[in-house]
Amino acid sequence: MIHPNVAELRESSRQRAADRPMGPDLSQVEDLHGPNGIPLRHDRTCRRIADACDVEVLAVDYRRAPEHPHPAAIDDVAALPGLRIPICPNTDLTLAHLTLAQPSVLDRGTGHAHRLAQTGAHVTHRQEPGLEHGFIQGMDLVSPEAATAQKRLFDDITALIHT
Repeated sequence: MIHPNVAELRESSRQRAADRPMGPDLSQVEDLHGPNGIPLRHDRTCRRIADACDVEVLAVDYRRAPEHPHPAAIDDVAALPGLRIPICPNTDLTLAHLTLAQPSVLDRGTGHAHRLAQTGAHVTHRQEPGLEHGFIQGMDLVSPEAATAQKRLFDDITALIHT
């Protein structure tokens, strides 16, 4: 098994994000820090959601594996107030036997969206066939299908918040 250089992958991801257009101008954008110094940022995707849905958006730069094992990322997001809208969460890891075979994924990596509904939380599940995980991150710039899916997402968020 090939083990990727995590630092290189993260730097590549940061560079791709920096290369994307900024997004709409907003009246206020702040970089903050949450519990334990967790960065809270307002990037292009958040700007687009804030603008399209007329809401304040707080994006959690949650801790990631392998340095921070599961459930660190979930703990980071759960520690902040307000409405949480997971977009493109890993909730169906049925390919775990092929690619995500770590014990934490196998033990705790399924059933989240179903468990939320059981608690009485409002859950809208939308699957976008043909779009890859993370389609919200700039794919609208190159894919009409992604742009249309993002519009549906923005409409869902607007309906949830403003009803």
